[in-house]
Amino acid sequence: MKSKEAPNPSKNRSPKFPFIPLKKAVEHARTLHQEIGTELVPLPRAVRILGFDALSGKAYRVLAALKAYGLVTRNNEKGVKIGVT
Repeated sequence: MKSKEAPNPSKNRSPKFPFIPLKKAVEHARTLHQEIGTELVPLPRAVRILGFDALSGKAYRVLAALKAYGLVTRNNEKGVKIGVT
């Protein structure tokens, strides 16, 4: 009788990559930096500065891309805050 190996789900998954290209991410980081400098601001304010009306899936993906590129930092003390690195 043949032994069955457990399927490895990571073999079939695509590698993670940021939602937006680096050039666009730098533009977003520049926009944030012009408004807030290196100050930490609440997530809803950062999203509005970037031109989003509300915390939406797209806004979260853009912020995640900025974080993946190392352009912003996130602080979870007393609520989520975002700052430009």
